Amino acid sequence: MGNYSIKELEKLSGIKSHTLRIWEQRYNLFTPKRTETNIRYYDDEDVRKLLQIQVLQDLGYKISKIVGMSDEEKNEILTVSKNKELNAEETDLIYINKLIEAGMFLNEVQFNSTLDEVIETIGLKNAFQTVLYKVLIRVGLLWEVGEFSPAQEHFTSCLIRDRIIVETAKLEKGTGKKFILWLPESEEHEIGLLFINFLLRYFKHEVIYLGPRVPYDSLKQTIDMIQPDGIYSFVVSRKNTDDFIQLKDRISQEYPNLNCFWSGAASKESGEESSNQHKMIHSIEDFFSDVL
Repeated sequence: MGNYSIKELEKLSGIKSHTLRIWEQRYNLFTPKRTETNIRYYDDEDVRKLLQIQVLQDLGYKISKIVGMSDEEKNEILTVSKNKELNAEETDLIYINKLIEAGMFLNEVQFNSTLDEVIETIGLKNAFQTVLYKVLIRVGLLWEVGEFSPAQEHFTSCLIRDRIIVETAKLEKGTGKKFILWLPESEEHEIGLLFINFLLRYFKHEVIYLGPRVPYDSLKQTIDMIQPDGIYSFVVSRKNTDDFIQLKDRISQEYPNLNCFWSGAASKESGEESSNQHKMIHSIEDFFSDVL
């Protein structure tokens, strides 16, 4: 069971601790526990309730209205299949919150059932763009400030990773352009690359997927063997920015006519701009306009 201070609740929800204290006093919203040394703390159920309130507020409900709702009324509003008045943005908001909540409490059944519903409703391509990408960003931020443990972050990321692999396996082999997908030796975070793999195959292109931590000599050998139309890589870790610039320059020298596509924080932070050979892909819109 979690043990959260009011400041940690603020970080998790974005709702100021001063506001949370007012709600606590005015609406008896929470009943904080106390440690043996009389320090107030909140538990997992308080966090679950607060995340639900946050989404209801984002949907336009005032706290005075929310506190008067029964659990059944809240669930009715927050169940996409039952609430026909939701627009696409509001639907995405509910899905994002449910997936983050499931990740926080390591609830695989809830996570997968929500993910099933998202994919069934809008497809994996749209699900990644409007829901899963935002889940990953927020989980990463929560992990950075210490509100998500490494276990929670890995749990969430691995479930998303596994689903992308499963959905990709359903696609037929493409006969369009040929791409090599890879990560440099210092990179291992491959969710973004897996989604690019899905998208390229979805649009009937052929993909040679090498995955993470690929030595340059292995990449070179594959390029020489396959003669691809392009290569695509992510450089996620900002500490690898200098390595990215050196790698890009080396490829330019050895393969001056090879189309190269780059994504990730390091490629963005490097300040390198797109050229005829090297395209910096920092959004899904960039992907559709520059890669496909």
